[in-house]
Amino acid sequence: MRISLKPLCSLFKWLCCALLAMVLPIAMYAPTYYDFTNILSLYMPFVGIVLLSDLALLEKASNTEEIAFISNRNPIRIYLFRLLFTIGLILVFTLLAYGAYKIRHYFSESVNIDEALTIIDILIVSCASTVFMGGVAMTFSTILNNIYIGYGISLIYWLFWNVNATLSSPFNPFSLIANPASFKEHALTLYAFFALLIMANCYFVTKSPFFISDKVRKHLGFQ
Repeated sequence: MRISLKPLCSLFKWLCCALLAMVLPIAMYAPTYYDFTNILSLYMPFVGIVLLSDLALLEKASNTEEIAFISNRNPIRIYLFRLLFTIGLILVFTLLAYGAYKIRHYFSESVNIDEALTIIDILIVSCASTVFMGGVAMTFSTILNNIYIGYGISLIYWLFWNVNATLSSPFNPFSLIANPASFKEHALTLYAFFALLIMANCYFVTKSPFFISDKVRKHLGFQ
């Protein structure tokens, strides 16, 4: 499994994600836990998009995807192993953002965080939007074998819901903004959608890197 994790290691990406996580609670105005949680749910999805988009395409960067496909290995097992490791990273970066916010609170007497939200609530809400948006990017990247398409579609999706953040819909990734009275239930719905996206990715990682293009060519009559 060490070989499976090696392509996943990207110090540049990890540093960028860590920097974003630390800057958000400092640069954004967040006098309360609710404001802080909303900020995380709005902007931490960029971390999910960056970290999750290429999980099934890591070999493509080194032009070894065909070799990996025909080799005697379990692609679903490798994919899930990478996924669990990446989710752990997302959790670490979220806690890093929480720590930065606590430090800000320590040095700012004007910040009031005496609210009903707990750190568990913050993790539930922020991680739900982060993994869901990352799952959207990952799925389109995997299906179409192109990480930039995954980036583009997920960013368009994020922009739409950023404009319509208060719209109550199960597909709204911003739980606390959309449903402040039942944000946990909304977050659980996002986790359920993420699980479905994982299952879709598990199917496509077992297919040839040219699976979609071959299907398109066949339906267009080129084969």
